[in-house]
Amino acid sequence: SINVESGNNYYEADGKALYEKSTNTLKTLVNTDSYDVKAGTKIIFGDAILGRRVRTLTLPTSLETISGFALTGVKLLEEIIIPENVTLIDACVFDSAEDLNNVYIKSSSLLIGNESFKNLPTGSSIYVVSKEIADKFTAEKYTSANTTIYYPPEVTTQPADSIINLGHKATFTVTATSVYDTTVSDTATISTPVSNTLSGSVTNKGL
Repeated sequence: SINVESGNNYYEADGKALYEKSTNTLKTLVNTDSYDVKAGTKIIFGDAILGRRVRTLTLPTSLETISGFALTGVKLLEEIIIPENVTLIDACVFDSAEDLNNVYIKSSSLLIGNESFKNLPTGSSIYVVSKEIADKFTAEKYTSANTTIYYPPEVTTQPADSIINLGHKATFTVTATSVYDTTVSDTATISTPVSNTLSGSVTNKGL
């Protein structure tokens, strides 16, 4: 366990983890079954959890930076959620995390370090909030081929004025593309009259 004498001006501990007060940084974490990183923490220090055995790890919304090698080779951890305020996942952060099957990244503005998600288990998945973030992984090759990146579908519709008619039913197509599946489409029929503003809903069977 990790302990710090009361009154220490620089560090604090809770038995499992050591924090630097001035920078709100998690400096190190011991092997533990489950741990919630302290609210207010902004940085996870490089190699803070490197090679540790941690089955469940919860990150606070205050977190902004996960430094290089912070969780390299972490064991037992099967899933992790990266909060929306994280703007940097540095080099090799999750490299060789042998049990990490699912990563959920909520951030919409993110820098990704070299090989930050390399060598995850075969069939592992990373879920991101946009195609823009997904393209960073694909283009910059920060993952291995055995990891799939998923992002929400992009939905496009034909312009309403292109299907305005005179008293007949109008059919339009909504097409969604995403890495969840190949391009798929479905149709919906809107009864007359059809106005200049067309709205309707379809069931996209592919997503």
